[in-house]
Amino acid sequence: MAVAVLAAVEHDSCVVDEASVRHAAVSDTVYQLLMARVLAGDWANSKSQEVACLWPFYGIRERLAVVQDLVTYTFEKGNVRLVIPEPLRQQVAANLHGGYQGLDPMQRRARQTVYWPGLEGDLQYRRSLCEECDVHAPSQAVEELIITPPPEYPSQMTVADMFQHDGHMYMAYADRLTGWLELAHFPQGTSSSHIKIQLRRYFARWGAPEQISTDGGTNLASEEMGEFFKLWGVSVRLSSAQYLQSNGRAEAAVKVGKRIIMANTGSGGNLDTDKSSLAMLQYLNTPLRDGSSEMAYLRPTGTSR
Repeated sequence: MAVAVLAAVEHDSCVVDEASVRHAAVSDTVYQLLMARVLAGDWANSKSQEVACLWPFYGIRERLAVVQDLVTYTFEKGNVRLVIPEPLRQQVAANLHGGYQGLDPMQRRARQTVYWPGLEGDLQYRRSLCEECDVHAPSQAVEELIITPPPEYPSQMTVADMFQHDGHMYMAYADRLTGWLELAHFPQGTSSSHIKIQLRRYFARWGAPEQISTDGGTNLASEEMGEFFKLWGVSVRLSSAQYLQSNGRAEAAVKVGKRIIMANTGSGGNLDTDKSSLAMLQYLNTPLRDGSSEMAYLRPTGTSR
């Protein structure tokens, strides 16, 4: 049975995987009773006649199964989710919140992998406790408005955005089609030479895009950068200040990247930490609104054309 790992990002948290769920299940009496009931199939004739602690599962009893000593819940369209024992539920909720993406992405990720009664309420509560989300999250959901013609395949069109946080400079680089996100820290400054080094790595890894959108910042619009983009065959599009959402998924990804950085950087603004890396992984594993995830768009390294 494949069980998605819900990576932890908080200081007091730990990775929750199949082994840790199985360990918690052994000592959870309600979980053991639930597993026995599912295996035997001897549910009471009515909810009121069933043991009270199993009432939350009575309405979905036909969708429950036991696989390798763990209870699973088959959701709509055959999506199999792992039922989490009570002792691990708040830990999993904390891990789902790791990317600081807001409530909707947390719920989409949870619906793909895990289940317990009251799950969505627990996620809402976890989100309500987060001051970082209150400060940095957008006031309303970003609409996926794309004014220019949309890209046809991953890495065809990308966006690069330079920004500052706590005295440190960063760049968010995102794909317009998938929202795939890369983050870079510039401790030595954001000269065009330093930016070129980072972009060259992305081009070699994911393919040089046909077009890159920038806000026209000085170091991204310099003559040196112009020669660099020309060498790689990349055209440059300036993002319009009047259309902040014109890059659709890429703009949303950049905003997520900023929130990840604002909540997960290490000493000196460093991004090379378990906390920031796991937060990024949580974002990349979160399903998009169309049901896919950024991970589903992975393609071999090489030119995108």
